[in-house]
Amino acid sequence: MTKLLLGAVLLICLVQAVSAASLMVAASDSSALSKSQANYVCDGINDQNEINAAFNALPKGGEVILSEGTFKLNYAIYPKTGITLRGQGDTKTFLKFTGKGQLLVDKEYVTLEKFHMSGSNGLVMQWQGLMMIRAGHCIVHDITGTCDATYYALFNVMSDTRSGYNKVIEDIEFTNCKAIDPGAFGFMHNSWYAEYDLIKNVRYTDCQAINCGRYERVSNWVTGFDFQEGNHMENLRVTRCIAEGSWESGFHFEYG
Repeated sequence: MTKLLLGAVLLICLVQAVSAASLMVAASDSSALSKSQANYVCDGINDQNEINAAFNALPKGGEVILSEGTFKLNYAIYPKTGITLRGQGDTKTFLKFTGKGQLLVDKEYVTLEKFHMSGSNGLVMQWQGLMMIRAGHCIVHDITGTCDATYYALFNVMSDTRSGYNKVIEDIEFTNCKAIDPGAFGFMHNSWYAEYDLIKNVRYTDCQAINCGRYERVSNWVTGFDFQEGNHMENLRVTRCIAEGSWESGFHFEYG
């Protein structure tokens, strides 16, 4: 009986350890201490390789923790189902995307938090965002971003046939996220020839869209928050959010 109890306790501990697994990725310019503690150390070239490797090495429920410093990404990063990507804060951890770089969420139950992201000289396809959310049940907290006019949106929730996610996108939460001086839409909801083009149960709390399209713009229709473009919409909640200085409008709905 004692052996059985000890075995059960060990099994529980192992399950808890796996469910709480985390891996640290250090930037090329992070501190020596951060690099010594990291599971992956980037060299400042194609840093998406180390981040994606960490995603792929984790079980569902795991966390990829980014150190302080700047990560340079030429291609997309792809969080897996149930993975958290966490930085040290939007004044300490910086994700710099160029070329085909973007943060692409095609899996459910992804959490993104506590970093700054920027995009320039993008080669992404039409209607693409720097952060593309194309699956449901996603949490985005404490992220500040900017991008030039080579991206269409900074934060983009899109029902997209190319994602392979053939369900209604629902349950998306943005808290304390900021789009500052982008040449693109700040926050957008849209669809791309998708059968399931309803986007529902999206919540924005304490988010800001500042000067979207004011200094440069991907089109003359840049807005701060574009909640309905090519999509149907249901159950949207916007609490204590601010839009100012946007090119066309701050809070925008467009039927049809």
